[in-house]
Amino acid sequence: MEVEDGIRELLAIFDAGLGIAVCPYEDDDTWNRLGIITNLNTSGEEILRELKRARRESERKRERRLGAVDDKWEAIREGNLSKAFKPRGKSKSAKDYPFWLEFHPEERDGRGVFKANEHWPLIVRIWELARTMGGARIAQVLKEEGFKSQHPRKGEEKLLSPEFVRLLLKRRTVLGEFQPRRKNNKPAGPPIPGVFPPVITEVEWKKIRGIIEDRDTGLGATRSKKKHNLFEKRSFCAQCGGLMGWSPQTSKQLADGSMRDYPGNYRCRVGHKDHDACNVKGKQVGTPYNEVALLEMLHDFRWEDRYSSTSHDEEVTQARQHLLALEEVQGAKQRIVDNIKQGISKALMEGQAPNPAFTETLEEADAALIEAENAVAIADRKLAALKSKTVGKAAAREARAKLKGFMISRLDNFAEREKFNEWFHSTGLVVVVDPRTKRTEILPAKIFGNRIVEIRDSEWILPYLKGEDRDRYLEDTAKLSFTNM
Repeated sequence: MEVEDGIRELLAIFDAGLGIAVCPYEDDDTWNRLGIITNLNTSGEEILRELKRARRESERKRERRLGAVDDKWEAIREGNLSKAFKPRGKSKSAKDYPFWLEFHPEERDGRGVFKANEHWPLIVRIWELARTMGGARIAQVLKEEGFKSQHPRKGEEKLLSPEFVRLLLKRRTVLGEFQPRRKNNKPAGPPIPGVFPPVITEVEWKKIRGIIEDRDTGLGATRSKKKHNLFEKRSFCAQCGGLMGWSPQTSKQLADGSMRDYPGNYRCRVGHKDHDACNVKGKQVGTPYNEVALLEMLHDFRWEDRYSSTSHDEEVTQARQHLLALEEVQGAKQRIVDNIKQGISKALMEGQAPNPAFTETLEEADAALIEAENAVAIADRKLAALKSKTVGKAAAREARAKLKGFMISRLDNFAEREKFNEWFHSTGLVVVVDPRTKRTEILPAKIFGNRIVEIRDSEWILPYLKGEDRDRYLEDTAKLSFTNM
């Protein structure tokens, strides 16, 4: 039987609602006792033989393919580049060499050679800037100098991202090396030198990479496990609502040999990636991170209002309603799973093979049910935690006592700083930073994803509201409840 005939017979078997079972025991007694493949034994065995033959043929093709790849790498080592590379647009092998080069197969008596193309100045400029700048700043300078990505998006030019710049600064192809790699992207042997025109020398590579590593792991960088920003992932920009990044305090040696300390700063992550998205007069402006002042501000926060019994009751009601809604969803998902299982059981009882689509649908329904069950479990735990939470003046005293105790032992205790950050998340409060005025405030807010979409009960907003907007805002803040995060 040919492979095509075998496949057609398999499809006919499946269309009839039947299947093929393969028994690991080769004796006829076992086959007869189990009743496996009674009237299809001959065809089934023939199909299995063809499948094994197809498998062997696939293995032979794989070996030939790997052999061809090995031959290509050997040709590269011997300098016969035309056997391994093709000009761009004519073969997938164009992906194997850098975007700043073009391949000319006719040169060197047909052995081929690589030459710089229009993107060569870009890679040279990136390595020049890497001596004094990180990836984000390099991307910004390249944007200002008019450099564009070599890969347009749907025909439109796009800018180089900091991530792409950092990736280029790790590639040793700038030294002229070609690294053989298998399909899993793992290196297959040592790199082959002298394949591409070098952008920088080995000495320059070591020097610049050393500078980069010093910036990443040197003096002032985070080398140990520390929670530098106590308010991590709860600090937001007042201008665009984006998360605030944070640079730690650094110490740098001056020309006279003395050391100078630079304080930590908040910087908007949105503006850091794209100045046009959030900036102050066209540039990033840091806001000092004063941990002591922030903790004192948090200590003096209006905790009595935050933990009032009215707000707590409203929060419990909202959490209970949310749980009930999720339980309804879970019930609907459970009914879908039960119906599918009943359909499968009915088919089996009638001696029919279940429709293969039932199995796929059941897997999808089971996954959806598990997701719904997890959501219910999370909501249930949240409701239980809310019910057991201390409220009123006792809760306010507890919060201030926690802050006072932490302010004494906060400096070098990583575990305590981690716990503090988790606790701050649970309060529903955020730190809002305005780089224009260098002002920070701690207040309740509404968060969607990684952005703050509404600031509640803030003195920043009130002076700018008039008429109905002012009245509505005052009504909203009067009914302030615990923010759902």
